[in-house]
Amino acid sequence: RIHSGVYAEAPTLQQFVYLVGDQRDSVIIQQTDATVLTLVSNVVLDSLTVTLVTPTAARNVITDNAVAVTGVTLRNVNFAITTSGGFAHRFVLLSAISTVTLDRCISSITDGANPAIHLIRNDTAAATVTIQQCIFTLNTTAGFVIFSNVAGTWTLRAHGDKFPGGA
Repeated sequence: RIHSGVYAEAPTLQQFVYLVGDQRDSVIIQQTDATVLTLVSNVVLDSLTVTLVTPTAARNVITDNAVAVTGVTLRNVNFAITTSGGFAHRFVLLSAISTVTLDRCISSITDGANPAIHLIRNDTAAATVTIQQCIFTLNTTAGFVIFSNVAGTWTLRAHGDKFPGGA
């Protein structure tokens, strides 16, 4: 369990770890000019905020680092940025045949510099991504919540298997 606080570090994750914070908005893991977390298989990140703080170049905040990972769950995670510096950032970058679930995650990013921020990006290899009960707001003119260069498998769920309004 991670106690409330701001942690300016990039933890090295190990397989079969359940990393849980006291509360999402009071446990903040942040980096300025580096990847915050490199994913490994069979890990759960729960109830924390992952923040990029005033970067000086484009960054990947959470990545599989082009190594396939499975059994990864990001639950109740807040993706945040203090300022983009006008650079294009990827909050979750998947570049391998990875399997990742985002559950009850949030993000509200507004940036007047209008960089091409990608909240979830899939490059080079088809990932399997499940997004359920997440609320993502990206207020830039050049950004994408979901961006994929390859044909992966994407499952979007809200309120169980149905979106509001029964669609």
